[in-house]
Amino acid sequence: MDFLAQTVTLSGHEIMAWISAILIFASSFRYMHSIIVWKTKPNVVGWALYQIATICVLVSSYELGAMSTIVASLAYGINQLIIIALAVYYGYAKINKIETVYLGISMISLIVWIILVNFPDVLRWHHFDALMISLVVLIINTFIDMMWAVSIFTKLYKHPETEDSMAWFLAFLSGIFSFLAIDELSAEEFIYPLYLVVSNLAIWLLCFRKIPKHRFAKLFNFVEHISGKSWRG
Repeated sequence: MDFLAQTVTLSGHEIMAWISAILIFASSFRYMHSIIVWKTKPNVVGWALYQIATICVLVSSYELGAMSTIVASLAYGINQLIIIALAVYYGYAKINKIETVYLGISMISLIVWIILVNFPDVLRWHHFDALMISLVVLIINTFIDMMWAVSIFTKLYKHPETEDSMAWFLAFLSGIFSFLAIDELSAEEFIYPLYLVVSNLAIWLLCFRKIPKHRFAKLFNFVEHISGKSWRG
């Protein structure tokens, strides 16, 4: 019994990571419900491209040993697969130029990482190491994820009633626990959890704003034009 107790003992950081994963599933299930009742119509292509970026984050964080990012990105990856499956029936398929750019950047970063990790002589020649390449892949794909958040900011600024505030509140809480799960003060540990906290908080708060009239209209029209009007449904 003592041996069993030792094997199931979790550290405080690990407990925070598991709570974060549970909240990610809760937030996603809330979003899935809104799809099933036809309140949300997701874009299959947008979610598929977002899934690729998440996979790149997961792979790079695994190489870096960033536990909190591994747990969060794995939980998001699993839920996004379910959402993609639902989107086939309840959603639609559309791709625009910016999504193509996001896909290209994600694939290039992943291909470069695979090449450099499997050919160590190239790493030595260019004075790089595998961990540095993994960190670059993590940063690039977190940035791609951030561009998705910008498109959601734009939609919510103009149509604050189009997102489920409870789902985003749960996502914000999951980001906090993911941040609390950090067990090492390093860039690879902080980047993704910090992004989750800031972006999900901003989206949640935007759900409560009043429908705007003319303030910042030109700026958000420009962002909407760049990011795509219907990206991720």
